Formats: sequence, C-alpha cells, structure tokens
Amino acid sequence: MEQIQGFELKVVDLAFAQATPETARTMASKTWDIVHDRPDDDPVKQRVVKGHEDLARLVAEGGAVAEGGGD
Repeated sequence: MEQIQGFELKVVDLAFAQATPETARTMASKTWDIVHDRPDDDPVKQRVVKGHEDLARLVAEGGAVAEGGGD
C-alpha cells in the first residue's frame, strides 16, 4: 500500500509542478478527482489540498508551484 501511495504522491507532485496559471483550474480538477472520496487524513488528499492552495497562489502571482506541495 505504501508503494501505491508513494506513486500517487509523485503523480500529484508532477501534476502540480507542471501547472501554469492557464492550466491551474484543470490541474486542480484532475487531482481532486483522485482524492475527493478519501478521508481528510489521507496523505495524498492532504497533498492535493496543499497543492490547490499553491495553485491559487500561482494564479494570483503568475509564478510556479513548489514541487512537493511546499513541504
């Protein structure tokens, strides 16, 4: 199970790392699709929530999203 979670975290990190202000909304939607039905304490869901916060800043500032969700 840890291998799957590690893979999911890498996928989420890569998705956020490739996000631009123009793709932020799509990236947020796609990553939310992965975790929307998981419990709030799920590490992948927590990373996605943090990534969504980073995407909001990306759009506001026009910058890049930190890999790893800013951890």
